[in-house]
Amino acid sequence: MSHPPGATVHFSGEYDLVATTPFLVRHQLVGTYSVKATKPGYETYSRRLSFPQASQGRLTIKLKSRTPLKAAWRSLILPGWGQFYSGEKTRGVIISTLGYGAVLTSVIAELRYQDREDKYEVALSDYQAARSIEERNRLRLILEDKHQKAYDAETLKRNLLIVTAAVWAYNVIDALVFFPDQKVDLQVGGDFSLKEGELTVKLCKRF
Repeated sequence: MSHPPGATVHFSGEYDLVATTPFLVRHQLVGTYSVKATKPGYETYSRRLSFPQASQGRLTIKLKSRTPLKAAWRSLILPGWGQFYSGEKTRGVIISTLGYGAVLTSVIAELRYQDREDKYEVALSDYQAARSIEERNRLRLILEDKHQKAYDAETLKRNLLIVTAAVWAYNVIDALVFFPDQKVDLQVGGDFSLKEGELTVKLCKRF
């Protein structure tokens, strides 16, 4: 059983079988099985279960809904994660590429600015240590050039930080506002009878 019904359940162990809840397995399952349940609009259920010999019972799987808020929180942490979570893989790839690209260029711009700032500090130190007027005039031109380059590098760094923040914000808004409605209400039940090397399936539709 599952809440809600209509989940696709994969059992992997001594037998491999796939069915849609609710369904009945008439053959006894013994040993450890990997169980995975999926349904559009819900988070994937995954765990390992042990079935002791000569035991019977009911397995009820409770699926958690995927929500826009959960997607937005994921995108807030990593760009594109919320889109992948909601099943929008293409948008997830595009947004994550833009986000990581923006972060990378911002880091490069920061390193470039630090390098230009260090060179400006060295030029300033040399200018202040100059003894003659001729040397001061020569070093002043170098100092002004280093100052301009440091200023340009700082401007570029700030602009890239703004772009990165804008991409990050869009990524969160996109995950929140354009969250797809994937829930499907169609339910199909199954009655399963397993034999060694054989699987017989009887399907019954629910209206």
